[in-house]
Amino acid sequence: MKTLLFLSIFLLLVFPSLAQELLQGKVQTQTGIALRGASVRLKNNKTSVITDISGRFSLKTSKQNDTLLVSFIGYQSEEQAFRLPLKTPLVIIMSLQSRELEAVTVSTGYYQLPAERVTGSITRIDQETINRSNSADILSRLKGVSSSILFDERNEREPKISVRGLSTLYAGQSPLIVLNNFPYEGDLNNINPNDVESITILKDAAAASIWGVRAANGVIVITTKKGQAGKKPELGFNSSMTLGNKPDLYYNPGMSSKDFIGVEEFLFNRGFYEGMETDPAHPALTPAVELLIARRDGLLSATETDTRLQELSSHNVRDDFNNYVYQSSINQQYALNLSGGTDLNSYYVSAGYDRNSDYTAAINDRFTLRADQVFSIGKKLKLKPSLAYSRTTTVSGREGMSSITPGLGKNLFPYARLADDSGNPLSVLKDYRSSYVQGTQAAGLQNWNYVPLEDYMSQTVSTKQNDLLLNMGVDYRFSNQFSAKLQYQYENSNSGIRDLKGEDSYFA
Repeated sequence: MKTLLFLSIFLLLVFPSLAQELLQGKVQTQTGIALRGASVRLKNNKTSVITDISGRFSLKTSKQNDTLLVSFIGYQSEEQAFRLPLKTPLVIIMSLQSRELEAVTVSTGYYQLPAERVTGSITRIDQETINRSNSADILSRLKGVSSSILFDERNEREPKISVRGLSTLYAGQSPLIVLNNFPYEGDLNNINPNDVESITILKDAAAASIWGVRAANGVIVITTKKGQAGKKPELGFNSSMTLGNKPDLYYNPGMSSKDFIGVEEFLFNRGFYEGMETDPAHPALTPAVELLIARRDGLLSATETDTRLQELSSHNVRDDFNNYVYQSSINQQYALNLSGGTDLNSYYVSAGYDRNSDYTAAINDRFTLRADQVFSIGKKLKLKPSLAYSRTTTVSGREGMSSITPGLGKNLFPYARLADDSGNPLSVLKDYRSSYVQGTQAAGLQNWNYVPLEDYMSQTVSTKQNDLLLNMGVDYRFSNQFSAKLQYQYENSNSGIRDLKGEDSYFA
């Protein structure tokens, strides 16, 4: 027994960490209300307990110096250092955690107000929502994020938008676009979405009290990013690349080549093409009709005609477009910006470059530059110069399926061939009968054969557009209750189209 007692005293002297002391305390609010369920944890050895109904806790520790970490939902976390032994139990006072809701302000184009003070129906789209999409134009980024804007994309090249529905039968239905407090008359595609801070949509008749009759179709207010006074310089860069699939030419059902030839043979047997055969303008006739004419005139036997018609019916021109014309689209975006400020000024400078190649290899390049400054002269006067410039270049690509037609408003027949089995380009029927085209070349004229896979290389349609915005604002504060603002904007937009048809093009 004496040996066991001696061994215990020896271990406590040699390993004092084996001796544990009881730490007790209470967690309460500033008004003395006990907090039940508060978490109390020792910082070093991670031991933790939960306070009881009276807010009290007790835990054992082997360290004389440590720190308590106390947390409770809705209260600020507290840290309490202690040293054992304690003369009295610890009392931890918890303070309420105050959280301020972020004030949402909207811009009407003239001024900014808290959302609850704005009269009328509005929708505000913040920067985070805008950045959900990486489309090159700002309108595409609004698809699916707001029910306020309706998109009419029946014309793929010129989609239309509306805010308040159809307000008139004959006049335009496009809403008024306001960019940084001024109506914007340029192309929306010239605005770099990476420079946009927020978008406010004014949807009802209350917008007319601000913008007058031009607000009849609704108003879309675009606010770009600005610098902040007293903020350290901040450099931002983002880039993205998007790959798109080829168009699905089989999405819309169409008549098969075999059925199309069957219809042509049905019409031929009833004399439908006799007038076109004798027409002095020599209108184009499809290869199947030419074979039927040759059989009727005894130039081909019935067996040979059926064999060649069978060969035509086994081919579909949509496969040629997929293999030789259409490609995956590639959209690239690069945006660089610098923002910051001092006590006397703030600045935001950005540059962007976009390069988009669609499924016909048409190229669209856009370069944008924006600079916004705010200079404080004393405590009352502020100067706000800004500049925005964009340059857009578009170069045509290959001719799509809707562009290659035999002429006279006809659609391309489904068994046409753009290339042979080895991939060599072939001529396609256009404007005139094949027999007439061969006769013109024999008469010494240039080659009138239309070869779509080669013709696009001999002609180029390019468009260049420049847009410049210069803005100057002056703010003067007479007192805390009265201030005046003066703004002026200069906008210049010009574009040019260059349509060059080379010597080897079908047009020439």
